[in-house]
Amino acid sequence: MVAIANSNRPDVRRTRKALGITFSLIPGPNRKVQEEYGVYDEEKRRLTPATMVVDKDSIIRFKYVGKDDEDRPGLSRILSVLRQLR
Repeated sequence: MVAIANSNRPDVRRTRKALGITFSLIPGPNRKVQEEYGVYDEEKRRLTPATMVVDKDSIIRFKYVGKDDEDRPGLSRILSVLRQLR
């Protein structure tokens, strides 16, 4: 699992420590990566909340772009996508 944050390296370090995150959390002020995945909001000039499942061949198998910071797909939906990749 990899997450792209909408914050800089020091903020990411603090967040990882505070939440005990063990997966990769990439600092987000990397507009190139955000644009490549189609999750950069030009109007708001920031990363759009999104959840993706990318397979071992780097193919996006599931992509959910939220309307706001609280809009996320449910865990059951993500698990269903992951089960289909077996």
